[in-house]
Amino acid sequence: MEVNQFKIYSQWSLREETPAELGERVLRNLDALAAISPLFRDWTFLDLFRNGLEMTEENIQEFLFPLDEVRSRMTQMVERGVSKDDDWQPDPDSGYSLVAYCGEDYSSQAVTLTVHGGGIYPVTDRDAIFETSEYVATDPAIVAYPVFKAVFLSLVESWNVDWARAYSSELRNHWKETYPQRFDLSWMTYLSAPFARRIVPPKDALVEQMKDGGLLLIAADETFDASNPNHMAAAQSIADALEPLNKPRRRA
Repeated sequence: MEVNQFKIYSQWSLREETPAELGERVLRNLDALAAISPLFRDWTFLDLFRNGLEMTEENIQEFLFPLDEVRSRMTQMVERGVSKDDDWQPDPDSGYSLVAYCGEDYSSQAVTLTVHGGGIYPVTDRDAIFETSEYVATDPAIVAYPVFKAVFLSLVESWNVDWARAYSSELRNHWKETYPQRFDLSWMTYLSAPFARRIVPPKDALVEQMKDGGLLLIAADETFDASNPNHMAAAQSIADALEPLNKPRRRA
């Protein structure tokens, strides 16, 4: 049976950040998540400096770093996630990555936070992604509206994103295209002020004005259900309102 995975995808534009700055943001986000629920307090980092092909069942613990053990050296953890070139040599100009897990593997409470940031190239990925297990149905407590909304906002605030989207795999099956970078059907959408000014918010969805001038658009104030016609209708209204953001902007 296919699992309905929930995901938050957030993105920001070119912003050169040092490993120390990225490390501060990581801790800010993880501490914010821990304050939301006890389910988000036991984080473990994956060592991205070593080639994952070296990992086996016998040595997997060598690749794992509990947050409590690395909190004081988060800058070094970011540095271990430096991008590699084709020869597997460090390429800091292409940015850094981190992957943190919480909850037992293959459990209903397993969640992952993946971050890409830094670098000097405009095409470099700069995003923060929170997702539930793709193998086991998620604990309803995690995707309850108040909790998942708080998680959503923690990414928005911790990473100062340009925009963010929350959706499920069942909802993604209705997308016109498969790219998370394209605005389509979503449960929740955040737009920073520059993006918010380019749309007319729909009248048949929940719309919240943010302190930073951005907008929060919500299709359902309960766990999103793709089989619920009301949820889908609101999601479609939001997607229609966001369509101008999918069109290339003309240069002046």
